[in-house]
Amino acid sequence: MFNNIKEVADITNKVLKSLTISRVPLINTTPNLPYYIYSIGEVYRENSAELVQQYEEYLNGRKAAHQEFNRLQSVGEFMSFLQEPPALPDLCNILQQPREHIGSLPCLLQGVLSATPLHHPDQAHLGHVIQVLSALSRTSPSKKKSEARKMADIQERLIFSSSVKPFPIKEGDRVLVHEGSLYKLDKKKKHKVYAMLFTDLLLLTKEVGQHLKVVQDPMFLSQIMIQDFNCDDGTEFHITVVATLPAEGDKVIHGDTYVLRGKTVESKDVWKKVIGDRASGVDRLTQKPKPEQPIYNLPCLPTPMTEDHSTSEPEVDEMGVPIWDGVTKPNATKNDKKPGKKPSMEECRRWQERLENVLDDPKGEKHFLLFLKKEFCSENFEFWKDVKLLKHKKPHGDQLKKYVKEIYNNYIGEHASKQINVNGKLKVAITEAVNDPYLEMFDDAQKHVVQLMRDGPYMRFIKEENILHILRGNG
Repeated sequence: MFNNIKEVADITNKVLKSLTISRVPLINTTPNLPYYIYSIGEVYRENSAELVQQYEEYLNGRKAAHQEFNRLQSVGEFMSFLQEPPALPDLCNILQQPREHIGSLPCLLQGVLSATPLHHPDQAHLGHVIQVLSALSRTSPSKKKSEARKMADIQERLIFSSSVKPFPIKEGDRVLVHEGSLYKLDKKKKHKVYAMLFTDLLLLTKEVGQHLKVVQDPMFLSQIMIQDFNCDDGTEFHITVVATLPAEGDKVIHGDTYVLRGKTVESKDVWKKVIGDRASGVDRLTQKPKPEQPIYNLPCLPTPMTEDHSTSEPEVDEMGVPIWDGVTKPNATKNDKKPGKKPSMEECRRWQERLENVLDDPKGEKHFLLFLKKEFCSENFEFWKDVKLLKHKKPHGDQLKKYVKEIYNNYIGEHASKQINVNGKLKVAITEAVNDPYLEMFDDAQKHVVQLMRDGPYMRFIKEENILHILRGNG
């Protein structure tokens, strides 16, 4: 019944012992954090072959183990043994624990990897171990059968509205990643929808009895961008379907935009995260790179774009960075793509530590701004920069009024061309101060947009793939 659970426990304890031996004491830290482990990935990689061998054998024997456990429950002598003191723990839970442990391990190691600096050798070790352990979890017979059964159930429940061409949802390696209720806003009306996120697409349906009615065509994750919207309760986000026309210089074409709301702010945040994770460059279920194609995960709606066939030099801002609308134009110059000399590994490492290291470094500022322009969401940075320049110049009298009015009209006012998201109370305070300005009147708004950048685009800016892109001189 317990199969090779002793060997599973032995290899697990071996890994734990290796991690304990690898501890390094921390100096000048709190008592509850006295140590750190320099190379978690290396420890797991050294033991990965044995881990996989023992856990795979255990997982393959689970069905027989549960059948034996069910048989023994009808044996009176066995049940009497279980009731004898000392009380034994729940055997069913014991049989389940190894599967739960190995299933959660890739996710835990993914968290370690995301906090590991780019230059650290554990980057390669952790990537390898996560891939191996994820494959083990996926290939367990029970998991594959469970996923296949769930996809078949979903296919049976689906019906299609007259405007949607029927299609098979159970196709290839597609599996369900996340599901739940959302609200879809259409012409000021709020409709409840049941959303299902699969490995490659998002599907919006309406519950009709036991069926799920597909109310619109599926949205493929490689062709969408997602962004917050500053509604009163913070539950709203927008999804825009996009496409590219390679023949026209990879021009981005914007299609329909769908306005969605979560039941709570937390619900909205979960949906944004899981959709963003799925739309990243690596399939987190299969750990396989997705085909090379444009991926858009944008926090704000882009400005409408018009074709530009001019041959003049690109317009630049006060930092010398081209003002780029995100479209690669046929006459693009080198300055459209490169803000200057590429940074060193040490500079990129510092940028990954904290946003302030990016904003305090002129080279970091330029690369960050170029990244934001590519994501169509540079307005928060530009506002922060303009306020910084205002306080550096320290104008007085009419000059101060002029600069303040320009910033207000560009970022705060009702018809601002690059409007930033600030709460109503803060917006009212700034509006009331415009006619009698003072140098620090934008400070709270500046702190607010820094926090928005820290929580959103900065986290994407410091991802490994973007940093490598920069180090190669391409971003």
